[in-house]
Amino acid sequence: MVVHSPMASSGDPTKDLNVAWTKIVLASNDYRGLPAQPYLEVRGSLGHPGVRAEAPSVSRNALTRMYVLETGKSFIPVVIMSPNRVVMNSMAYVALAFLGRIREAPPKAQPVKNSIKVADLTGHWKSGAATSRNFYNSQTGRYEGNATSLFAAGYTIARTAVSLIR
Repeated sequence: MVVHSPMASSGDPTKDLNVAWTKIVLASNDYRGLPAQPYLEVRGSLGHPGVRAEAPSVSRNALTRMYVLETGKSFIPVVIMSPNRVVMNSMAYVALAFLGRIREAPPKAQPVKNSIKVADLTGHWKSGAATSRNFYNSQTGRYEGNATSLFAAGYTIARTAVSLIR
């Protein structure tokens, strides 16, 4: 996974992906043309909305997936490469967790806050975890079953306006 420097956004994620694909992926000698459209829209699971597309290399020894994360006036291209679709799909949960944490830094560092306000927490916050255990018979080594536990929670903190009437 490679996070590239932000690029100026056209306001159209599909056009932005085409620009990034041309500059980044097509610079390699093993790719030709743009990925097939329509590009998959990504929202909610990532920190920034955007699109994704993918294409195999000409030699078919790699699959490249590009995400374009729209941040407003710019977009952040992220490229993920794998040897094939099976590997790409099996690492999708890691990729989504990684992509969900990408943010564009402000041009100037902000001082550390010693306190927060409700306005600082405005937005949708998600958290979750999962575990899976397999059970084997210690005598025979035979698989006996499994247990899976899942947890997820989401909270939306809305900014409220308070007005005083005199």
